[in-house]
Amino acid sequence: MLIYGVVAITAFMVQFGVRALKKIPLKKIYIALAAAVLIYCLMISFQVSNWVIGNCLIIAISILAGFAIGNSISTVSSLIVFCITAGIVDFVSFTGGLSARIIEEYSKGHNLILQNLCISIPFHGKIVPLLGIGDLFVLGIILRSLNKIGFESWFVPLIPIAGLLIALLIGLMFHGIYALPIIGGVTIIFLLIKNYSVKT
Repeated sequence: MLIYGVVAITAFMVQFGVRALKKIPLKKIYIALAAAVLIYCLMISFQVSNWVIGNCLIIAISILAGFAIGNSISTVSSLIVFCITAGIVDFVSFTGGLSARIIEEYSKGHNLILQNLCISIPFHGKIVPLLGIGDLFVLGIILRSLNKIGFESWFVPLIPIAGLLIALLIGLMFHGIYALPIIGGVTIIFLLIKNYSVKT
């Protein structure tokens, strides 16, 4: 329950953050994003392992980058294409690409960089990575895109967030899963249903 709660709170933080940026000029968002990315890269380069700072930077980057990129997605079709692309990239990376190698090295204790690439928490005396920056970043893009397209109802953000929580549940059961195909999948289903209901 602790892990589920942390991921859910993090996802809603991204949602509220993306919404809060609507009134801020894009130029200031880009400057803040560049600063956050620079600090984050320096942290990884110098192998600074502080889960609190790392989590704050990951959330900040996901909000800022999610808003900036999601702001350019303004149609249902382009969001569907984005979700499909993100899901394919995540699947390939998780099943034999970069993500798979990083997870394998981490499980063997050879490389702890995974902690800096994920929302992590102390659990049973060690730092446990929960949610990758890529998953949170794409979630931010989808949340902003949905709002940009015109889905402003309060329940709409719950759809991709529910996809994330479903992916987490499956991941906990099977010791890891690619989240983006599930997040993107539930988002696409929602978009297709809404598009069909409008036409009929």
